Amino acid sequence: MKFSRNYPNPFVDSTTIEYSLPNTSKVGLDILNAKGELVYRMVTHTQTAGTKSLVWNGKNILGEKLPSGRYFYIIKVDGLYEISSEMMIENEVNETVMLRGVVARNA
Repeated sequence: MKFSRNYPNPFVDSTTIEYSLPNTSKVGLDILNAKGELVYRMVTHTQTAGTKSLVWNGKNILGEKLPSGRYFYIIKVDGLYEISSEMMIENEVNETVMLRGVVARNA
C-alpha cells in the first residue's frame, strides 16, 4: 500500500486523500481528531487494485463542520495500517497548526 499526502493542506472546504492498492484488499479509512476520537469513517469495504482518491469535506459523522485544528487519517489495508497527521482545517481567520509526516506505521 502506498498513500500520498492529502491536498490541499491546510484546507477550508475539502481535501483529497489518495492511496494505491497493489491488489484487491479490504480497506478502512477513518478520520480522528487530535484527541484520537473518531470523527468520520470514509471507507470500510473491499476495493480492487489501483489508485484511489477520496474527498473529505471537513465534516463529522453528523454532517457538522469541524473546527480548525489537526486531524489524523488512518488507512487500514488487510490488517496493516498507516496513520498520518497531515490534515489541517483552517477557519476564516487562518488559524492553523501544522504537523508533517507519518506518525505511526505497523508492518
